[in-house]
Amino acid sequence: DQVAGGPGPHRSDVLRYLRNDTSCYWADPDEDRVLHRNQTAAWSGLHALVSGDVLGLPSDVSPAQAVGGGEALTLSRGGLPHPPALVDGARRWVDGLDAWTLAALYGAASESKSFFVAAALVHEAVRGAGGDADGGEEDRRDGRWAARAARVEEEFNIECWGLVEGGHDYDRLNCSVQMHSASFLAQAVADSVR
Repeated sequence: DQVAGGPGPHRSDVLRYLRNDTSCYWADPDEDRVLHRNQTAAWSGLHALVSGDVLGLPSDVSPAQAVGGGEALTLSRGGLPHPPALVDGARRWVDGLDAWTLAALYGAASESKSFFVAAALVHEAVRGAGGDADGGEEDRRDGRWAARAARVEEEFNIECWGLVEGGHDYDRLNCSVQMHSASFLAQAVADSVR
């Protein structure tokens, strides 16, 4: 295991996703109504869950968000200006994870390109409970919801332009495997110490 021998680079990599977290870049609700609706369905409550339940921050501390292509392009160059309390809380939480849970977080973040999706997935797996916007407790525990949240834009493009066999289908499968693996690992580690 590479994480146990040197967790520093993995912690840094996970926190780097926070700067340009995919779940913080929203489509303009007037220009891209369908995509914005899909993002809302997938990411509703995600930031509040991570900021409040995972990082223990007050409800008035939330991540920066870019809306629309122009703002997103401008902010993506230097990273999102998240509040310092959120960045510090994320750093403290990540630094407090054991190597196995960090490995689960790292796997989920690198697949989803989202600190928030990965943190919520690991949190729900460790907690062993949860719920999903679609209504299934098992969705949060087994990673299906995380795979959907990670692929909002890709699935929207597939709806618009069609699926490329041997490409999009493998991407879907890989994302699902990575999210389920991260969830399983985090839950197994949590169960082993209970």
